[in-house]
Amino acid sequence: GCNDVAPLIYDVDGDGMFDFVVATWSFIDSNKIYAYRAHDQQLLWGNSMPQDYIYHGVSYADLDDEGKPELVIGSYNGTLHVLNGEDGSLFWKHEYPYGYTYFTSGLE
Repeated sequence: GCNDVAPLIYDVDGDGMFDFVVATWSFIDSNKIYAYRAHDQQLLWGNSMPQDYIYHGVSYADLDDEGKPELVIGSYNGTLHVLNGEDGSLFWKHEYPYGYTYFTSGLE
């Protein structure tokens, strides 16, 4: 896959150490989002989004006020994804009627 934007550097698993999250896309394969521990590059989790072209960076916010980050990712086809930062599972998503979803980084 390809990556056109900088990774998100943030403590997604709550262990007090930085992690990084990258969103990738491919026209022939599944689009994926990966989270890695920064200090040893160990994969924390990966999430496949087969129909969504992820051209934009990943942002974070504590949307449910539980003290843990959710990851916010917009896709080329107009879908806004919110993932659980700890394990990459889908928190919610919203499909807009038009493509291109944009937002700002660090929504705290």
